[in-house]
Amino acid sequence: MSNGKGIAAIGLIIAGVVLLMDNLGVLARLEFSAWTLLWPLMFIGAGLWLVAGAVRGLRNPEPEELERSGGTPLWDAGEAVPGQGEIVALDGATSAQVKIVHGAGRLSVGPGAPPGALLAGNFAGIVSRQTRRVGDRLDVVLSIPGGSASWRKGAPGGMEWDVRLTGEAPLALGFEMGASRSRLDLRELRVTGLSVQIGAGDAEIDLPAAAGATYVKVEGGAARITLHVPGGVAALVRTNAGLSHVTVDETRFPRIGGAYRSPDFESAPNKVIIAIDAAVGRIQVD
Repeated sequence: MSNGKGIAAIGLIIAGVVLLMDNLGVLARLEFSAWTLLWPLMFIGAGLWLVAGAVRGLRNPEPEELERSGGTPLWDAGEAVPGQGEIVALDGATSAQVKIVHGAGRLSVGPGAPPGALLAGNFAGIVSRQTRRVGDRLDVVLSIPGGSASWRKGAPGGMEWDVRLTGEAPLALGFEMGASRSRLDLRELRVTGLSVQIGAGDAEIDLPAAAGATYVKVEGGAARITLHVPGGVAALVRTNAGLSHVTVDETRFPRIGGAYRSPDFESAPNKVIIAIDAAVGRIQVD
């Protein structure tokens, strides 16, 4: 089970228990409200889940979790790189898939890779790298090495990763994040696909400004997520929010039927198609 889905399951269980107690009048007798208890309990549950993950050891994502393609690709598993810079060259690739699996700490992602490089990064904590070439596409996974926990082998405050990506090639990006604070600035990048799974963290995401059509999937547990759609970019937003509180700027994206849609969505040269599936959290699209 992925980090995001594990946290989502815990969130639903805790939320159900609290709301059941509220319906039975237990909380009223104790002079508590359901929503006053819900948020602290969610973060406690998420913390317990992360501790359990540390005890049993965090594993690397399987390479096959990335999109399969033709050919017979071979993976190059890079050594763990604690507290060092890291550069992955494009090496002639015309597109790329990048998956980042990050636990507790801070994650910053944006443009700025050197010419000819897919990505450059600085990592406080510990990180492993896997790369694979499939035709003209380069696949990269950055993750926690199997059997290690960032707070034991990395920086005392958790992992702090700063990743700079190329604007030279179309990118498909995937993020799996635990109790982290994440800032993803994708405005200048050619992101065609974006998948975000976040547990009990806080993520602020600037979506691409000139990438044509970008498909975005967001899955959250007890998380706070903000999606910024750049001016001039149209959007279609669909939500399956559960107990989450979702706010969409309806001055830009009015609600039409079961979705939010820009009036010029069909004709817009740059657009984002956003699907949100969240358990308990706060999500904003503006």
